[in-house]
Amino acid sequence: MTSIFNIIDIKFCKTVFKLSLVFFLTSLILQVYISNKIAVESVDMVKLTKEKDATTLRIEKLRQETSQFSSLSYIEKRAESLGLISYVGSLRSIEPVTVASLVNVQKNSQ
Repeated sequence: MTSIFNIIDIKFCKTVFKLSLVFFLTSLILQVYISNKIAVESVDMVKLTKEKDATTLRIEKLRQETSQFSSLSYIEKRAESLGLISYVGSLRSIEPVTVASLVNVQKNSQ
């Protein structure tokens, strides 16, 4: 009887060993795959972060250029370099036209 139990125990132990080995190898391969995937994504993330920083820097430089080019002193210097002269006369403002409102009043009174 003990020999039957020994054979069953040996078969059971071999089966458990084989299953444990398969489980270990599967988990090891899965761990390597996941670690590799995370490392690749991390490299991509670093690359994208550097691109974002470069783009942000470029945007700030363009904002500074826009501010510089829209300043009144730059416009005056540029106008003088193009040969324009300063206007020394007085300016008049255009008064709003009230004809349209008179037309509406005449239509309403009829």
